[in-house]
Amino acid sequence: MVISPKSMLLERRVLTVHQAARSTWGTAVDTHANHNTVVHFKVSHESKNVIAEAEALQRARDVTAEVNRVGVPQVLGIDGPSGVLITRHEPDTRSLFNYLWDESSRLRLRRFRRGHPDQIGVLLGTWLRHSCGPSESQSESGNDVLLNKLLKSAFGRLGALGDARWDYYLSPETARSVMDSLSRLREKIGNSGSVRVVQIHGDLNLSNVLVQPDGRLCVVDFGDARPGLIHEDFANVWQTVWGISQLSTLRQSLLRPCLNALLKSYALDVETFMQTAEF
Repeated sequence: MVISPKSMLLERRVLTVHQAARSTWGTAVDTHANHNTVVHFKVSHESKNVIAEAEALQRARDVTAEVNRVGVPQVLGIDGPSGVLITRHEPDTRSLFNYLWDESSRLRLRRFRRGHPDQIGVLLGTWLRHSCGPSESQSESGNDVLLNKLLKSAFGRLGALGDARWDYYLSPETARSVMDSLSRLREKIGNSGSVRVVQIHGDLNLSNVLVQPDGRLCVVDFGDARPGLIHEDFANVWQTVWGISQLSTLRQSLLRPCLNALLKSYALDVETFMQTAEF
């Protein structure tokens, strides 16, 4: 990707560069700042994309400000015409996917030094409870194209929960609570024919959650933030962790606490949304 001469990157020395279909990203040194501060940059093919992502980052920081030990990168600068977004760089981090994958393998002797799976599950579940915010998009009918698409995507994932071997991954109490909540929620949506649409991350896979050395988490890459169903982000995270846990009996035993804590910390909010959502 050719970087515009007007880009803010001219003020910085680029360290690393990665390219994808829709954007280029990496790290750079701000030579004008004290101590040569390292920042993260993203260059998009369309300027509107970085503007929307900057707004999504700020909204997520605002609505999750009360969540301890889970953060969202701070926006340091944005150049709309050049399609450049500059955010704070989080050093010495590992993606949550790599962390759970590596630490639950048979090769690890000292596991989960950056945070135990149950602690990670609590942090993620708590962040997800706070992250959904109001959206300008509202579905009006069960025949609405957007609603049908969202229901097929989100509740298709949630439906897979019913096929899980609960005795392998969850405590009986948590399993009953979650399945009862989801069952009543599906029934309520089915009877009403409409559901409130909220703002979600849109691509909350474990690669977009970073684990810091002290166990804190950082949620990144809000380029796909969009209106969606409340439970889409949760379903995506849960299914990924569950998928890793099924690869071996060792992974099952090690990651069960994460799944249990994730569902238990989020399930209370399922009940809350059932009571407060404007159907």
